[in-house]
Amino acid sequence: MNLSRLHSCPSRRHARRWLRAIVFQIGPGFHFDTAAADYVDQAGEPTLNRRQARLLNYDLGRAAALLGDEEYEAVCLIAGWQALGVRFERHSAQLIHITGGSS
Repeated sequence: MNLSRLHSCPSRRHARRWLRAIVFQIGPGFHFDTAAADYVDQAGEPTLNRRQARLLNYDLGRAAALLGDEEYEAVCLIAGWQALGVRFERHSAQLIHITGGSS
């Protein structure tokens, strides 16, 4: 997997865009507090090599430090929902498929 890297001097906007891209690259299994080395494919093999995992952890830490925990987690959560094709509907407190229906 060839993951994009966070710019060396990112703005908050760039960090949010980069996080959304990473969530889509990794897929619905992405979780903001999972160590990159823990991602595995369906056969149980590591998705990332050691160098990739180390760089991703480093960049995720930088994005979290720049955005703060709440915004970092919110961006990751919303991007994960988008990757799954759902959105959160506040009044019903449900995840709704973007094309309609509930999840």
